[in-house]
Amino acid sequence: MEIRMANNGDIPGIIDLLLQVGEVHHKIRPDLFRAGAQKYDAKALEAMLQDPNRPI
Repeated sequence: MEIRMANNGDIPGIIDLLLQVGEVHHKIRPDLFRAGAQKYDAKALEAMLQDPNRPI
């Protein structure tokens, strides 16, 4: 298996993973986490991927 830095082409997959994690959090603590919420949008992820000090 090859491990590499994420790139802009990975954003749809990252968003999918964020939604899955958010759903797990919502099921465990619906009082703290909203259903369907995602921590970052595509624009925020794109900015993070450009920052060499924030490896993803």
